Amino acid sequence: AKSPDLRRRAVWALSRIETETARAALRSALDDPSASVRLAAVRSVGTLRDAGAHAKLQQLVLNDEPPIRREAATALGRVGDPSAIPVLLEALSNPIDRLLEHAIIYALIELNDPQATVAGLTADSTQIRRGALIRCSTPVTPRCNKPPSRSSPTTPAGPLKSWGCWERGSRRVTNWMNVVR
Repeated sequence: AKSPDLRRRAVWALSRIETETARAALRSALDDPSASVRLAAVRSVGTLRDAGAHAKLQQLVLNDEPPIRREAATALGRVGDPSAIPVLLEALSNPIDRLLEHAIIYALIELNDPQATVAGLTADSTQIRRGALIRCSTPVTPRCNKPPSRSSPTTPAGPLKSWGCWERGSRRVTNWMNVVR
């Protein structure tokens, strides 16, 4: 289609089709000339945790517009392949805004390989050292597989603790807190 709007709508439709053909089409949309189509495609492959898009996501986190780089970092964290850690560390050295920096560091936390991140502590770039230090000083909690029910108590001693979503040391709550509010 000639219209970026139609191509973007096609990407969203493809993201709901659970076939390898649809995923391959989503991966091809990562090369679309329109930034809005690429952004939708990156979001989709990240949500689907499509390991087949891993190499392209690594390219995008380094060399695209900031919103696409941010979403590519998020997608790399969701895909869960620790081989992305060196690329994410390198992405910290490019000029970035705070939202992009946060997405990259959070992806490093999600990948949960502090040993691979330690290499960033000796980098020449202060941005890489800073990001690696933040990641290495952040405890990792188990991923929540499902939210607590709405009828559960909303206190830390209640379902959040039992779901592994409560970090006692830093008193952080994951996104599931929004579910029980």
